[in-house]
Amino acid sequence: MSIEIIDDFKNPFVIQLVLDRLDAQEVVDSQRELYLSPDYDPTRPVLWDTRQVDVQSVSSDIFKMVEQSTSYWGKMAGGRTAILVSKSENLSFARLYVKLAAAMPRKLSVFLSYDDATQWLLEDQAVSTPKAS
Repeated sequence: MSIEIIDDFKNPFVIQLVLDRLDAQEVVDSQRELYLSPDYDPTRPVLWDTRQVDVQSVSSDIFKMVEQSTSYWGKMAGGRTAILVSKSENLSFARLYVKLAAAMPRKLSVFLSYDDATQWLLEDQAVSTPKAS
């Protein structure tokens, strides 16, 4: 499988690292493995790191990815998913996925910067400290 799920609790988010050619069925299988795991907290942020692949190569499979993943959306309640791409040419394809998956019960966004992606993922988890009197 060319998608590795890194869930070692060293990060406050799960990483789905795409290592090789992005394949629609593998995306769906990876979602199933993560979101149907009995130990997975559906509100935990997820980072899809696609920087090692060309997202444009799956442009014809984007509809298939969204259609096949809808059966898991009930298990994705809440949380955020950031899609990290390596170059601006890949932004439009990742954004198309986000638009098509707008009904997914997670907040989705696309990023070119790892730092921007992780900052956005953790915004909901920021702990507010009480003001001193």
